[in-house]
This record gives sequence, structure tokens and C-alpha cells, in this order.
Amino acid sequence: MGYTELFCQLCAVSFNIGRVRTTYEPLEDGWDSTGSPYHARDATSSRCMSNPSDSGCKNIVIKTPPNVHHESRYQHLAGPGCTFEGGYNGHRIGVREMRGMNCARYILKKPRGALSEDGDEGEEKLSQYFVSAVTTSPPDAFTPTRLEYVRYGVSQVIGRNYPSPGCQDDEECAIPVHDACWKIFEKVSIRKSGRVDLEGFAALWWREPCRASGIQGLKHDSVIRELREKWWIHRRGTEYLAANPVDIPGFKLMMQEAYTEVPKGDGVFLVKDSCKRSSSLEAPYCGYEDEVDPFMTLPSELKSKVLVQLSSKDVSSLRLASRAFKQLPKRFFRQLILDETPWFWEVDQVKSEIEEYYQATFQENYGNDLEMFSEGIPPAWLSFVNERMQRKPMDTNWHQVYKQLKTMERGTLGLRNRVRIWKIAEDVISKIKEMRCRLEAGQTEFRVFPPELAQIMGHIQKQDVL
Repeated sequence: MGYTELFCQLCAVSFNIGRVRTTYEPLEDGWDSTGSPYHARDATSSRCMSNPSDSGCKNIVIKTPPNVHHESRYQHLAGPGCTFEGGYNGHRIGVREMRGMNCARYILKKPRGALSEDGDEGEEKLSQYFVSAVTTSPPDAFTPTRLEYVRYGVSQVIGRNYPSPGCQDDEECAIPVHDACWKIFEKVSIRKSGRVDLEGFAALWWREPCRASGIQGLKHDSVIRELREKWWIHRRGTEYLAANPVDIPGFKLMMQEAYTEVPKGDGVFLVKDSCKRSSSLEAPYCGYEDEVDPFMTLPSELKSKVLVQLSSKDVSSLRLASRAFKQLPKRFFRQLILDETPWFWEVDQVKSEIEEYYQATFQENYGNDLEMFSEGIPPAWLSFVNERMQRKPMDTNWHQVYKQLKTMERGTLGLRNRVRIWKIAEDVISKIKEMRCRLEAGQTEFRVFPPELAQIMGHIQKQDVL
């Protein structure tokens, strides 16, 4: 039997991903496909070792090889120009960015006669399926992998990339997913359906399996198919595929500087003309009248209703066509974040944390005697301090937050992966809804195997057909 790697049934990336540590990092910051700090794949023939002065790479000799592989006598240390494909270059992706992405959770059917356990939450309480604990090491396709803790008597699991012909019972099949990918799937499920459909996910996996990417018809990045060979190919430029999309180092810190109240007022822009500066929505321009532009006569409430019907691209075009929309309301951009970038679920949490930080800091610095320190403090800053100490919500300029999020979305590995997986989760949920509709309509040509699962889905299966 040949070597096979398990991959996440949502994001389609292998669990057997590695990282090559840099010269300046400790031993544990590098690992191979099995999680070992000693790479089993041969790095001595890698292109970067043919010119180490250019790549910055080097191989160090291991005095006591951990296994019988000849190449284990060497450990590869990555330089900035490393091309070794046995792991991702440590210069291009950090240890924390990859945390948890080489371990799996499994969607399993509860053993027959199983009772509810403490810790069951939401849909899991009523479902015949449950989500296992995380594996303690990269999963293996042929031997059981231990789990972090026991649930429903399950302490170790063999995962499958698709239902194999010999798998006649859904209790025998464990569906592997990344912990982070499943968390995103849960968030999207709650947003779209109000619940997490465990039976639906399992039934879709049985009904539409795909050897190459978990479930048929999902729009994965095309490069994934190129990387899925005997071993995962850690190609330069694809590091984002191995980045944790939920636990993103520094995300909140990078966001905090974008939460500002400037300018004051309802508008997001500091508009300037020959007469005055203004952040007002009513009169962003002094002395301007245009009989041709019908939007100029609309009150701000109606203009806001026009804006919420448009995409960000359409709003940009509208601002070029009409001066009535040269200024935009702050609340519009908050709604834009919620509608167009729902994967940024932390935006309100970050705002609350910033407000709490200001309140605690100002309370510690000034106590209840702010008036004693007011002399010499600029009025605008004094007003800001007063408002924070009184726990008034910040009048956030959501346009600044929106711009920061869009910039990070393109340049942060974990966020790039988050957007990708969020859209995949949306596709999966749409497929589950479509499948349920067909089952509930009694379409007999639409088969779900095994029969017991079909009954759970609301359709009695009379033939054991895949």
C-alpha cells in the first residue's frame, strides 16, 4: 500500500505540512510531515544547497540520527532564498502562524447507545454525530491517531479522505477537518442557517465525495491540485494555505490603530473647499448648486438608503458621478464591513477592547481628579479622555477600519486563508441546503448512503447505493 496523506475535507490542504526552521531558531521550530524536527526528505540535493551563499541555507549533521533514513543525518536550515520543498521556509511564515494546522478533528457518528456528555453544545446535543477532540500529532491515513482527550469513548481515530468501498457503516468513517476550518464552518453555518448541520455535512460527504478535494464542486485555489502529490509540495508563495485562519498573530494589534474618531461628525472624510472644512453630511461643499444633479436635493436619510442598496464598487462610481455623495456616513462603512467582509467577526470586539483599555488607562492616570490635570491639556484631548472615562462608545470612523481590513486581507497570510475558507464553507452550506430540499421532496433518484443516514436526513433509503 502506497503512502497517502490525509487532507482537510473543507480546505483541501494536507495535514502533513512541515516548516523548515531558520538558522536563528531552536530545534522545535521546524518539523516535517510527521511532526518530527528531523526532516525525513532529502535536502542535500535541493537547489538551494547548490549555491548556499546565495540562498543562505545550510545542512547540519545530526550525530545520532532519529531513524534509519540516510537523509536524517542532516537537518536543513532555511535561508531567505530556500527552495527545499520538504517544509515551508521559516523566513516566510512564522511558527505561530502555522499553529494547529498539522492536526485534525473528526466528524464522527456517536456510538450506538451513547448518552449525552458534559460539554455538548448547540446542535451536537441533538445530533447523532459529534466533533472529536484534536489529534496530538499529524494524522495518519493507515494507523490510528491519538486524540487530545476522549469523547464518547473515542480516544483514537483513523480518518478517511472519502468513503472507501469497504466502509459499509458511517460509524467506521471519520471525516477529518482542521480545527480552525471547522470553527469557520460553524460561524458561517450560524450566520446562514442559524445552526450547524452535522448530519447534513456527513450526508454531503457520503453523497458527493471527491478524492482530490473533499467534496465535489468546491472552488478551491487551482494550485492545491498541483501541490497534492505523494507528499505535499511546500512551494514558495503558497504559505498562506498553511496559515491558521482563526488564530492570527498580531491581528488585533494591527487593527487597533485604525479605530479613530477623526474627523468628528457623521462623515468619514475631512472635506476641504475654498470656503471651509466640513465632515457634515448635509453641506460638504460651500455655495455649490447643481440643477442637473437630483441627489443634491435629497436629505441625508434618503441618501443613506440609496447607499445601503449598493456595493462598494457601485458607491465608488456614484461618488464620481454625484457630488452629493462626496461625503459618506460613518455607519455606512460599518454595514459594508458586515455585508461584504463577514469573515472579520472581531471588529466590534476590538472596538470594545480599545474602549476598555482607554478607560482603565485614564482611570489609572487621572483617577477622579481629571479637573486637576485639565490645565494645559488640549480641549479635544480632554473631551476624548472624559468620554472614555464615562464609558461612552467611540464615534469610530469605520472607513479607516474598512481600509485597514482590506489591506490586511491581501497582505496577511492567515487572513488570506480565512477569506478562502469562508467562501468554501458558504459553498458547502449551499450544497447541504440543496441536498436537503431534494431529499425532502422525495426524489428517489437522489441517493444517500448509508441508509440510516438518509433516514436521519428525512428520506427513507430503500437501496444501499452510493
